[in-house]
Amino acid sequence: MMAEMRTVRVEDIVVPEVRATAKRDEEQEAILRATVEQFGVLNEPIVRPVDGGKYELVAGLGRLTELKRQGKTEVQVKVIQADKKTALMMHLAENLARGSTNPVDEARVLQAFIDSGATVEEAAKITGHTPEWVQLRLALLKLPEVYQQAVAEGKLKIGHVVAAGQLPTPEEMDHCLGLALKLGWTVEVAQNYVRQRLAELEAVRLRDEMAPPPELPEPEKAQEMVRYFVCAGCSRSVDRSLARTPPLCEECLTLLRYVISQLGAPREAMEYLYRAVSTYQEYLRFQGMKRTFEEMDRQRQQQGSSG
Repeated sequence: MMAEMRTVRVEDIVVPEVRATAKRDEEQEAILRATVEQFGVLNEPIVRPVDGGKYELVAGLGRLTELKRQGKTEVQVKVIQADKKTALMMHLAENLARGSTNPVDEARVLQAFIDSGATVEEAAKITGHTPEWVQLRLALLKLPEVYQQAVAEGKLKIGHVVAAGQLPTPEEMDHCLGLALKLGWTVEVAQNYVRQRLAELEAVRLRDEMAPPPELPEPEKAQEMVRYFVCAGCSRSVDRSLARTPPLCEECLTLLRYVISQLGAPREAMEYLYRAVSTYQEYLRFQGMKRTFEEMDRQRQQQGSSG
């Protein structure tokens, strides 16, 4: 795609509402300001012509903003001839490559890209992700505004949304996200809440399929729920402070579960195993001493026969 260099008035550049602008921290902003002040704009903003003699910004909002801050009234830009679909594609690809855009902005640009005639598969190819990644971003736009804002600000992660999406009703999902936001849950804690809540709902269903679901837990109860986890070995509900996560192969986990199933709760099982192993070690020591004495007796008999 050919680009033409032009000097245009800053006021003639229109910034589109739907953008996935890369975010910079204070240090990065300071570096950008210093670079523009000392060397000027090294990479000119990219624009495309639109109606009314205006230009729509495709890439370079940070650079344009800094030039405005310096009081510039004109700026040199690269002008490309591109339709809306192509411009969205270029904008999204450039900002995703920087790795600092928020998921909700990404979702809005993806939706605009698809609304312009693209497919989910095209969006996936351009962004270098899977169609599932694109669909997950688009699903964020179905969330209530408060949760979209929380995701955009980093207060909620996509993992929170994925975890809450496993719950059976919109009310349950909304309640889970509300708790995560209010209580500052990590994704792992939210996942634990979902597991506990699903188990609670299933227990009620098994008792009586016609029974209404249990009430949505208040924050205090929810915090109590996530204090515990279901142990993969003994299936008990255990305080999370006692959780340990050493990697286990399938065979070791199967052995662990078998021992617990045969010997009972872990504390009793450990005591039983300790006694059993101690007894077995005593038995081995006894067998070793027995063989030693038998060998000594055999040697004495041989010496007596030879004498």
